[in-house]
Amino acid sequence: MEVAWALFDEKGYDNVSVDEIISKAGSSKGAFYHYFASKDELLSALPEKFDADYDEWATLVDPSMHSADKIIALARFVCKNMELKLSRQVITLIYSTQLITRGQKFLIAENRKYFELLNQYIAEGQEQGEISDEIACTELSQILDILLRGLIYDWCLRSGAYSLEALCEKIFTTYLSSYRMD
Repeated sequence: MEVAWALFDEKGYDNVSVDEIISKAGSSKGAFYHYFASKDELLSALPEKFDADYDEWATLVDPSMHSADKIIALARFVCKNMELKLSRQVITLIYSTQLITRGQKFLIAENRKYFELLNQYIAEGQEQGEISDEIACTELSQILDILLRGLIYDWCLRSGAYSLEALCEKIFTTYLSSYRMD
């Protein structure tokens, strides 16, 4: 997959063929098509890559941290991880294909590790009295996800003109301040 991302970065998604990916990866057509039905399906494998990163990150989170701060830290990690591991061009490609796909919309698939952690931190915060329960956990989770996806979309539109991670921290801190209970 790393070879494909590098080629998409270098040449653009539409200018890269499956044969080129296979050749550069030193693989075979059989191996490629065993895992992916098409080049487009390759994009849908991205969540697995990031979910493994979220799993690893979650083990490093201080359990005594305020729940709102865990949510902010998670959102920052999502942004930082994207900036480090994918180019803006690939992120733009992912967002645009998710708008036109007939298949699974993995950016909003609630079975992903990101959503699991987000819901866990909100629920813990509400149970511990750190986050207001005036809004349901699932609703707050959906709103925060929309904020994050909107931020990433804007960052792509503006050609990465600002630090995604830094603005994410400002936005999440500001928004969560209305639900934070200290």
